[in-house]
Amino acid sequence: MRGADITQEELFSYRTLEARIPQKHPLRKLREVVDLLLATLNDEFDTLYARRGRYSIPPERLLRASLLQVMFSIRSERQLVEHIDFNLLYRWFVGLTMDDEVWDHSTFSANRDRLPNERISRLFFERVLALAEWKKLLSDEHFSVDGGRNPTVNFKGEKSQLAFLGHALMENRNGLVVDAQITRATGTAEREAAQAMVKRTIHKPGATLGADKNYDTHDFVTAMRRCKVTPHVASKDKGSAIDGRTTRHDGYRKSLKTRKRIEEVFGWAKNVGPLRQTKFRGLKKVAAQTIFTFAAYNLTRMGAIL
Repeated sequence: MRGADITQEELFSYRTLEARIPQKHPLRKLREVVDLLLATLNDEFDTLYARRGRYSIPPERLLRASLLQVMFSIRSERQLVEHIDFNLLYRWFVGLTMDDEVWDHSTFSANRDRLPNERISRLFFERVLALAEWKKLLSDEHFSVDGGRNPTVNFKGEKSQLAFLGHALMENRNGLVVDAQITRATGTAEREAAQAMVKRTIHKPGATLGADKNYDTHDFVTAMRRCKVTPHVASKDKGSAIDGRTTRHDGYRKSLKTRKRIEEVFGWAKNVGPLRQTKFRGLKKVAAQTIFTFAAYNLTRMGAIL
């Protein structure tokens, strides 16, 4: 017998929000991991708020919501709040019940200096890396480096303009970002940022670093060798800073091949994440967004590996 298309509103729901989320949904595993990471930042969150006054929206919920925005390519915070309001999966991930009111989109702007600021983004990024290291997903021997700005526009020959560069240092075993830095775009910014990240992150003598031709300069190659890092940079046709002592080895060719995987990082950050055209102004805000986006990429990548 044909059923009637009649909707009858129910006053009560007899299924919990938890029960509506499929047990094998990937966000379940991600929620467990994110909750664990955020718990380690509890003391840091306490320093961001006064001891007296009105209760804030829990910072953990704001950060979970920001992760959803990055991972699901949600264009704006206004749209993010709308999605959380009607999407039960998003409500559950953020930590709201079916009846909880969603905060206003302006809450993100009001909390911009606190969440996620550059320090919180960096700490969250480091917690993700600590988990990856505990899972033995990181290499300490082979790395790649690159920087990115605008993926489609060729600025050659045009008038100089203010821009930022995002830089990433990737370990080659599983393609995870192990360090990130944001600078103003200059002719030497990529190499300077790479040197800073290498000094912070690479500690094993003899480690290799793959990079494109932009890094093939005598100053950069010399700096890497001083850090006891072998520079596997793509050699220029003329005036290369490396010679056959480096290029003749199979490891050099493998580094150049693996190096191209770092382009996947920037591709994800621009096409899935928000870095194709950032809405923020100022180095600190762009840095916070970029580092947080790389942390989200690592979580996504780790979910595919584990």
